[in-house]
Amino acid sequence: QQQQQQQQQQRQQRDNHKETLEEDDDIGDIPRSISTPSRDGNNGEDQLLPPLPKDGSSYVGPTQGEEYDQDSIGSPCEAMLKSQRTAAQIKNDARVKKLQGIMGTQQTPTIEYIGHYIAALSPVVSPDPSADLPSRALRCLFSLSEHSSHKQQRIDMVRGAYVSMFADIDGDGEKKKEGSDDNNESSLSLVPTLLSFLKRCPRDSSEQYLTLLVLNNLSIPTQNKRLIGLEFGGAKALGRLLCEDPGCHLLVIIIVNLTFGDDKLNRDLLTMSGTSNQRVRDEDSRKEQSFLSCGGDVQLIDSLSYALLLASLTTEQLSTLGPIPLTSPEGIPHTPRKLLSLLFSLLESKLGIRYQRNGNAASSANEEDDLPPLSLGSDDCPFPETARWCLSALKNLTRPGKLSSSNDAAQNNSEEMGFLTNKDASAVAAHAILDAGILPLLLRILKHKENGTAESNGLSTDRGTYYSWQSNTAQDAALYTLMHMASVPQVRRVLREDYRGCVEVLVSILNYGKVIGERLKNAAISGGGEEGDEELGRTSLQCLKARMTLSYLILSSEDNSPSKYGSTTTLGDHETQTFVDLLSHCLQGRAKEGSGAYSAATFSLKGVLHVIKCIMFEPRNRKLFASSSNGSRLNTLLLKAVARYSVLDKEITEATMDAEAAEHAVVSIYWMSLYGLDESVIRFSSPLGRGTFLPSSFGSQYTEAKSVLAKTFTAYAEKDGITPRSQHAANQVLFRVHYLRFDGSVAELAYPGKNLPSESDFDMDDNLLSVIRFVSGGDIRTVGATPKEYIFERPVSRSQKEGVGSTVFCNGEGASGSNAFSSPLDAAEKIAAEQPGGAIDTVAIANNIAYYADGLDVYYGYVWKWEDGKGDLIERIYTAAATEDQMLVPEERDGPTERSEPYSPPRKGLLGRIKLPTAGVDDNEPFSIFGFKCGAPCGNRGY
Repeated sequence: QQQQQQQQQQRQQRDNHKETLEEDDDIGDIPRSISTPSRDGNNGEDQLLPPLPKDGSSYVGPTQGEEYDQDSIGSPCEAMLKSQRTAAQIKNDARVKKLQGIMGTQQTPTIEYIGHYIAALSPVVSPDPSADLPSRALRCLFSLSEHSSHKQQRIDMVRGAYVSMFADIDGDGEKKKEGSDDNNESSLSLVPTLLSFLKRCPRDSSEQYLTLLVLNNLSIPTQNKRLIGLEFGGAKALGRLLCEDPGCHLLVIIIVNLTFGDDKLNRDLLTMSGTSNQRVRDEDSRKEQSFLSCGGDVQLIDSLSYALLLASLTTEQLSTLGPIPLTSPEGIPHTPRKLLSLLFSLLESKLGIRYQRNGNAASSANEEDDLPPLSLGSDDCPFPETARWCLSALKNLTRPGKLSSSNDAAQNNSEEMGFLTNKDASAVAAHAILDAGILPLLLRILKHKENGTAESNGLSTDRGTYYSWQSNTAQDAALYTLMHMASVPQVRRVLREDYRGCVEVLVSILNYGKVIGERLKNAAISGGGEEGDEELGRTSLQCLKARMTLSYLILSSEDNSPSKYGSTTTLGDHETQTFVDLLSHCLQGRAKEGSGAYSAATFSLKGVLHVIKCIMFEPRNRKLFASSSNGSRLNTLLLKAVARYSVLDKEITEATMDAEAAEHAVVSIYWMSLYGLDESVIRFSSPLGRGTFLPSSFGSQYTEAKSVLAKTFTAYAEKDGITPRSQHAANQVLFRVHYLRFDGSVAELAYPGKNLPSESDFDMDDNLLSVIRFVSGGDIRTVGATPKEYIFERPVSRSQKEGVGSTVFCNGEGASGSNAFSSPLDAAEKIAAEQPGGAIDTVAIANNIAYYADGLDVYYGYVWKWEDGKGDLIERIYTAAATEDQMLVPEERDGPTERSEPYSPPRKGLLGRIKLPTAGVDDNEPFSIFGFKCGAPCGNRGY
């Protein structure tokens, strides 16, 4: 009876407490003893909680599968949570009301309220991202960041640490953890809040669009790029969101902004989490190649490649492909690299499209062509903007720095000596694209030659002019990306040999340029003012990029003979002016305006000097330049670049010129020097042409150009750190200064009717000339051998006569058999490359090779013979005498001049070359009138 009375009292107490809760939900913290019935009883339907554990541990809430009866108010924790949720809702309602007042339609957005705008985007204040309050906050932020004139305001919005009136909201928009800060103020950052809010936005919603617009505006200033991309994790977050929503091209546009113009940031974006090396063996050459799987934690190249591949598919193909799983069966999100691998597998299994990631091209089971063209602008492609901007981002990531290495020898070095040490962003990105396997896709895009415009100019089909791709189109960005990749020394061989489609695509563009070359040339001369010149200018720009890419691939190494590529490596007439214009703009650091325009950042001076050296490696290109005034223009600009590097302070030139860049210019001038010989000095008509090497003078005081050339190259030859190759080139120019043609004025180099390049582009300013005048030693010109007419274009071969000849200067190459050369000059260059260091005049060597090319005499350990079948036609007596005068009797010349050193032991004249027989001849044999015995000495020649 007492027990029943006790249970009845407990029910009454519980009912009274329940009525109190219904009247006031805010009950505060409830002591555990108030709402916890007794656990002593072990029977009866009124038992509210299970027995206490035997181990005495505390109990919180019901165990799984157990329920309270309907009369119970639940556990004390549930009551506490309910109380807290109710209090938080009341507090949040007050916040929302205050924020709505701040962001009312009558209120002007100000940067002082950014802390409130951030709070309005937090999940605590705005759990629904589509509500009115976050929409108002985004519109305020967009208004503050919209105008480009508000650059400093954009910077302050990103870099500022803002104070919120809400103490329990942290910088990420989440509730502050207990004990994190006891102050009533919290520091907030805008970008993390925007990125967090973006992940909560519904796809294709107005809130998503506004958030991306704000991030786009904030990502434009250079000062914000590193903070947004790296410090706040923006690049990683945007890349992951792009994989989830490849149709949202605004995500890619922000990535394009972040990757533009900051080589160090791009390098860090690609390598911030470390790198891994994947070894791939080339089955053809059996040489091990090193590719870089880069990106670490960010995996930006993989994200862009994944989105680009999806955007290249048609609507029908996407439907056949079906959904791609974004997570593992365990629910773990796939990385972009894993998604890319899955996509390649699905493309092959479901669509029959196979991309060979280790070379060659894409192929399809239903297509005969291994590399079918791909149009990204057709109505069948649902994501053309995503594809276009992904290619623009790849263009930015692969863009070489102003002083990126261009030395092809780096390819032969170990990885520690290559790009891994320098961590050049363009090299890392280029290897990552190869590793990602999307290069065949780029080549397919470039094979689509139509511009897609409705106009016709009589140059192509009714779809527009071929290869007149506008700026930032898919093809334009793809060609830039390929050009940037080809500029990386370690990538060139892979592109040239493993991806056969590269050269084919480039040759197609260049051949089309040659077909309409005359029209391209006229459009360039007119400055783009005629009808149709705009499209022609764009075609000319694409041809320029294709020429630069092809030159990097097959002309960057002097070990790679251009002859095996036929006319592919030869410029068209219209291209000579294109490169003169390009070099003049780069030297002045300015953009090209009008049709075929490009910005000042599009091409680096070092890159342009490198590609000019590659072009000049082809002798036919030297002759083409020398046949017009463009040769003198180019030589003048190259000399200007060398002069700046050689005589100006390093602080002035180090931003655009280094030793490699100067070497490119020096070698180019050296190769052009024999194409500007003065026939009045050499006294024969040069088969290389009658071009003018340089104008007669520079500057307002008409400083003699010959003196400027000599002093500039003297200063360069004395620079520290120059390579033996550049030292040799500089010496050859100094040997030849006396024989070069200096004629005309700088004013004559400017193009008639064109503003740029102007006369000042080709002239040297007085400040530069004043420094050159003080170069010591430049007035004592080194005079080399006078070139002879037989050394230029007559083929010659060499072979080593058995048992005869010295091997002092021979490195063993070509010691047996026969080696053919296009001319004695070509052979002389080979000999000079085999010699120890020192000033070696290749013209003097070539003269001697021509003199000995009767197939009987030995010179430098070799027997020389003409290859044209015309026999020995040289007047040997005057040639030998002239050579001996220059090499053995230097004191007879007037003036304090230095001489080129002799390159073989002193030789006798024509009669002295015949050795009297000492054996096998009868001493009683009669002598000739010249003192020779009648026995023919021919069998004893060859000494």
